[in-house]
Amino acid sequence: MKKISVIIVNYKNHVETINCINSINTCMHNDQVEIIVVNNESTTQSLADLAQIKNESRVPVKIIPSVKNLYYWGGAALGISQYSFTDPDSPKWIIIANNDILFQQTDFFSILLSMDAGEYEVVAPKITLKQTGENQNPHLIHPHSIAQKIYYKLYYFHPVTAKVVHGLGRFIRKNIVAEKDQYISAKEMKIYAPHGACIIFSKEYFLQGGYIDNGFTFYGEEISVAEISREIGLSITYIPVLEVLHNEHSSTRYSNWLTSYNRSKKTYRYLRKKYALKT
Repeated sequence: MKKISVIIVNYKNHVETINCINSINTCMHNDQVEIIVVNNESTTQSLADLAQIKNESRVPVKIIPSVKNLYYWGGAALGISQYSFTDPDSPKWIIIANNDILFQQTDFFSILLSMDAGEYEVVAPKITLKQTGENQNPHLIHPHSIAQKIYYKLYYFHPVTAKVVHGLGRFIRKNIVAEKDQYISAKEMKIYAPHGACIIFSKEYFLQGGYIDNGFTFYGEEISVAEISREIGLSITYIPVLEVLHNEHSSTRYSNWLTSYNRSKKTYRYLRKKYALKT
């Protein structure tokens, strides 16, 4: 079995999935990589589209169809279920990625293979937004501050307040904390939560009791991984020498804003209850 597994979740957007797989094919040491594509809401046509890249890819690709739309993290959980991590031949590293992630750093897997999986249970790579060049990691260095807790209470109070506080939050981030974040994101560090677009797990995470929480639909992967890791005493490390490119929101273009807002509100309530978050 390969040492690295990349789990990609596809939903009605096989072009982005093909681009992601093609980028993996250009990387060094991809002979140590296998790819699992979870195909949400599978159709005959979508499976045929994915079969084409499977046949053309140098890196082995396994396609797992799902009749239902399991969403991103639910699809990731289905992909993870293919492995028994007590098997010594199971992958050393498991990468869960949006299908709009590109592995353009040719030595990405080379660097990852050189790392100690026992030391780095969860890894947050540098995630560069294709549109702006902004780095999305570290997602959260510390658990939510009082100000952030107030922000989310207002955000999920009503769709109108959501748009107001979101706009204010973007202004503050762009004009007040951006310079500080740029300095912070230049160095390796322990953090609270990784950005969900691409998270790297060592098999040790799962052997120590870590899991993929699929009890929500949208936007809960960061906090769930953070809280599960905290509960079982594992660390999350931001490592900027590992970098991917993110073509953000191309994978969620089929949801309008209000639909996404309502689903994320349900996730917010779920996380508060599941992990006893005092937000």
